[in-house]
Amino acid sequence: SWAAASGGATELDGLSDVNIAANFSQYYGNTVTHDNATYNTSLGSTALDSITTGSGNTCFGAKAGTGIPDSTGNILLGSEAGGTIVTGASYNIGIGSSCMAVGDFNGGNYNIGIGAFTMRSILTGDNNIGIGGWTAKEITTGLDNIGVGYGAIKEVTTGHRNIGIGNSSLDAVTTQSNLIAIGYQAGTAVTSASNLTAIGHQSANAITTQIECTYLGYQSGFGATGTHNTGVGMAAGQNITGNFNVAVGRNVAYFGGDMDMTTAIGAEAGF
Repeated sequence: SWAAASGGATELDGLSDVNIAANFSQYYGNTVTHDNATYNTSLGSTALDSITTGSGNTCFGAKAGTGIPDSTGNILLGSEAGGTIVTGASYNIGIGSSCMAVGDFNGGNYNIGIGAFTMRSILTGDNNIGIGGWTAKEITTGLDNIGVGYGAIKEVTTGHRNIGIGNSSLDAVTTQSNLIAIGYQAGTAVTSASNLTAIGHQSANAITTQIECTYLGYQSGFGATGTHNTGVGMAAGQNITGNFNVAVGRNVAYFGGDMDMTTAIGAEAGF
């Protein structure tokens, strides 16, 4: 127990804003009675203050998890983190100010958001990972997306199985699925393209609606807007506006332009 001072509380549970329950729960910052909730811990003004039957939640920060009544196993760290989880959203990890804090989060499970405003609009989406400020900030019902880096996949709402790794990678995609972009600004202009793989700094940076393109290498496919094209190598397939082309090697088809059904292999071939 704590030593009394001027007639004050002698134990933490005697403080007006602390509740140490008999069901292995501890709440610092609110005074709500939680008779049926177990193994919960909260610290912060109104953090986890709506809990009724939920268990195993850890919430640190003002308003962190403030709307949770019955969810289980969430870890929420930061002011307003998970503040709009209302029911049935379990085993989520939200770390950062306003992470998972805007949408009516009422069923999404196994999501990981790390960074300010990350995954802030999540509703019922499952198995998403967002790491970095504003990353995956608009996901609502999307599934199995991975965004790593500031603003990566930040506009995805209902798309599934997208991977954006690198600042601003796939940052214009909203409803598309099965896209892969790895590297700074890789696939940064993509809106409704499909079956895209772009790996490398600024690779496929101008692709918007084109389909079935693959670019591997630093600035491969930079400025290219054609469809069904493949570029492998540094700056391979840059500026190609035609379709069904293959460029393999450093600077291959660098000034591709309106070429169609062409295969160029070797350093600077078709330069």
